[in-house]
Amino acid sequence: FALLILPPLWARGFAVLVIKSFPTARPGGMGEFFQKSARPADLAFALASALLLSLGVLSFADRLPLLFLMPLVFLPMLLPARRISRLLGGLTGDCYGALIEMSELLSLFLLLAGMSLL
Repeated sequence: FALLILPPLWARGFAVLVIKSFPTARPGGMGEFFQKSARPADLAFALASALLLSLGVLSFADRLPLLFLMPLVFLPMLLPARRISRLLGGLTGDCYGALIEMSELLSLFLLLAGMSLL
């Protein structure tokens, strides 16, 4: 159950963080649209929602210690976001999509590893 819910949840929370933290590559593109649409309150809401929903899911699954994996998804994923932003001069909507997919995959691997250890 947690493996189906948490990776997309964490990836979307991470996406809002990336949208607010990095410049956009092309004026008038989807990246700029997302960035201009997202307010600082949206970032706080996205991160708080991801945290609270994760608490609920992991409590229900009796795997609450796995919550420590959430920052282990967000922090390493900032490296490719930074690298892509430097190469392209910012991020595009496609970059956001790729980073979401990468963070979902990392979340899934970390959760699988964490569940096998518990």
